[in-house]
Amino acid sequence: MIAGVQRRISWDMMRYVMLSTTKLMGMLMWITIAAVFFSKIYVGVGAGAVVGELIEDYELSPNLVIIAMLVAYLVLGMFLDGFAIVFITVPLFVPIVRDLGFDTTWFAVLFILSMQSAYLTPPFGYNNAKTMMRVHLGSVLLPSEPRSRRVSRIVWGTAADIFLRGRFCYVADCRACCP
Repeated sequence: MIAGVQRRISWDMMRYVMLSTTKLMGMLMWITIAAVFFSKIYVGVGAGAVVGELIEDYELSPNLVIIAMLVAYLVLGMFLDGFAIVFITVPLFVPIVRDLGFDTTWFAVLFILSMQSAYLTPPFGYNNAKTMMRVHLGSVLLPSEPRSRRVSRIVWGTAADIFLRGRFCYVADCRACCP
């Protein structure tokens, strides 16, 4: 709209924007279709029951299973978008969470926290991209500090963020909705 008001819009620009949008939406649709197929096949084969039986056979602690799921979300969040992760992992994890006796709403909150932590970590680091760019340009934190010190401060801050979000699992008030 701004380009139209400033009379900078052209047919070439519109064509480029439309093609870029179409490519992006096509990619998202293929991810969605593949994730739906995966979840349907996974449920249809009965793999969820097999995983549930494995957890019972090994007599794993329910909290340990939840922590393993959150670590999996953290690792997946480094490489995939949250949209794809939801489609891939919901058919895997939600039946297990229910079988363990946890509230699925509580697990959804933990998922969101895990995704926010995953977005801070490399290689994508969505939330840190702008900060890291400023670090390399020397305009964040203390400009008189060496670049390596500024980067290490961001890395330690990200680690502290992940730790504090992990502590959310064990705060009494937040676990009130759990069995």
